[in-house]
Amino acid sequence: AQNDSSANSITMEMIQWFWLSEMENFDSSERFFRLLKQPDADYIARDDFLPYIKELLNDHPGLEFLSNHAEFQEKYAVTVITRIFYTVNKCHSGRITLRQIRRSDLLDAFQQVDDEEDINKVTRYFSYEHFYVLYCRFWELDHDRDY
Repeated sequence: AQNDSSANSITMEMIQWFWLSEMENFDSSERFFRLLKQPDADYIARDDFLPYIKELLNDHPGLEFLSNHAEFQEKYAVTVITRIFYTVNKCHSGRITLRQIRRSDLLDAFQQVDDEEDINKVTRYFSYEHFYVLYCRFWELDHDRDY
């Protein structure tokens, strides 16, 4: 019987299979699309972004100050995903297609947020300052405080 750590490990063969079957023959837009969407889906849903935004919150130096503020992490993640969908999913179907990815600046924004240590310099989607302005505005408007 395998122990839990070896059952959860990823082998080089698994990586090679994944690369050859899921990535190698595709351009960067389609690779991004295929990584985010669910295996049997032909679109990206809101929840498909959550693991990536959570990793951003865990690892980005510009968001380190949020590490002990789970409530704000959740609101930041929801805001980033909403901004992405508002801009990229122009028909507002709640499903981002490969065609919409190709026509958007989303890959560039993800690359920029990976390269830039100051999260507020990434004004497309990820700026904490932009999030905070939106949050404060909603707080002012939300009289029953149910947000």
